Amino acid sequence: MGRIGSPVVAVIRRLIGAVFSLLSLLVFVALLLGLLWSASLMGLVDTSEVDQPVVEDVVEPPEWFIDSPFVWEVPAQEEGGEPPEVDPDAEPAEGDPGTTSEGDVSSDEVEAEIHAQVNEIRAEHGLSELDHDDEIAGIARTHSQDMNERDYFSHTNPEGESPADRFGDLHPSECRAVGENLAYIQTGIGSGGSAEEIAERIVQGWMDSEGHRENILRDGWDSEGIGVYMDDGRVDATQKFCTTT
Repeated sequence: MGRIGSPVVAVIRRLIGAVFSLLSLLVFVALLLGLLWSASLMGLVDTSEVDQPVVEDVVEPPEWFIDSPFVWEVPAQEEGGEPPEVDPDAEPAEGDPGTTSEGDVSSDEVEAEIHAQVNEIRAEHGLSELDHDDEIAGIARTHSQDMNERDYFSHTNPEGESPADRFGDLHPSECRAVGENLAYIQTGIGSGGSAEEIAERIVQGWMDSEGHRENILRDGWDSEGIGVYMDDGRVDATQKFCTTT
């Protein structure tokens, strides 16, 4: 009987050993999966490329781009805010209004002074000068006119258009990222204020504001357009930035 039972015992022992090996493997796999799950929760494993959808035809922002209320990309990282309330009888501005003036001061003189002062400030900080883009200036001028005539002051117009929306086909086809600064003053026109003095007040106001200052001193911008609209002692200025790199 002993000779007959020995092979059976050996087979049983091997089966038991195989079962224990399989159980050990399953335990090891379970522990490994548990560790990976824990690491994912702790941020040690990057799963962003697994569960994030791919969106085509969206331009990635440049490396220098940082999110702020004054800078937009496509899609907009920050909305310009709620559409403002305006005079219901006022019509929205359409197209570049061209040059406006108050007294002896013209809007194109103020625009040129703002552009010169901005580049002077950038040079003082070791930054390259911005090119002036006439097409972007026309877009900026239209927004300044719209704010002036419909009596509001906002990056978002009453129809809900954001600064990026106003760039139209220029963004993102030509402008990879865009920015916008606004200014509004009511004094200095018709009372001895020169174009240089008006521009200085506007630029100084931007430099005294952290977000506007960051826009002016961004190294990544290539060009800008300044749009000024003047009427009845009120001056509205829109500064729009563009980068193509």
